[in-house]
Amino acid sequence: MAERFPRYALYAFVVGLPLHNLAMASLWDLGVRGLALDVVSAWKEVLLAAALALIVWRQRGLAFKATRTDYLALGYLAIVVVYALIPQDVLGGDASARGVIFGARHDLTPVAAFFLGRSLHFGRDELR
Repeated sequence: MAERFPRYALYAFVVGLPLHNLAMASLWDLGVRGLALDVVSAWKEVLLAAALALIVWRQRGLAFKATRTDYLALGYLAIVVVYALIPQDVLGGDASARGVIFGARHDLTPVAAFFLGRSLHFGRDELR
């Protein structure tokens, strides 16, 4: 199962992402707020992080040779991290630390999904 987990994690991410907003809105309507809603909404990041960690641990690194696109994704990641580290008053904003963390999480989730997809090797039958 551990061998197939990253692949199933990517499938779950792709299928679950469209349902995520519906589930979060439904939970909100049911009165779920604060930390409980934050924990439930983090399923995407936990799933991607666990799958990437498993790949990196098993392969002793990423399972592909880097291309220009990978470097662009890393550049975007660096910009998001630097932007998150700059104090809000310098930027003329007033976001809280929690808001900055949620923003960075939102911006970095596609990067994690990209690298997970790049790390998986799909056969001809799976690409149909």
